[in-house]
Amino acid sequence: MHEFGIAQNIIDIVLDKLKEENVSKKVERVSFRYGQLNQIIPETLRFNFDMLKEENSLLKSARLEIEVEPIHVECSGCGKSFVLTEPNFLCEICKTPLSVISGDEMRVDSIDVED
Repeated sequence: MHEFGIAQNIIDIVLDKLKEENVSKKVERVSFRYGQLNQIIPETLRFNFDMLKEENSLLKSARLEIEVEPIHVECSGCGKSFVLTEPNFLCEICKTPLSVISGDEMRVDSIDVED
């Protein structure tokens, strides 16, 4: 269950950013985006985030919004690019191995604080 560690990292990133920007307002929303290759279970991530946020008064009312990025691949044989929908890393046209273009990233996109 790597979602616990990811939730802790999200909280650490948020707290570091608040400190860096000298912000002491309560966080209302954290927007997190990850690529499908990370195999994160959103409900488990949200559960862990909600549990861990209780340890900090600035985060207690924060909502975690999660967006999943699809896996974009490109064939090194025929050059075709497409979104991978099945866990098959061979080109559907020429059966050459595919290269991942995107879909393995993780990032905090935005942090919204109260007015």
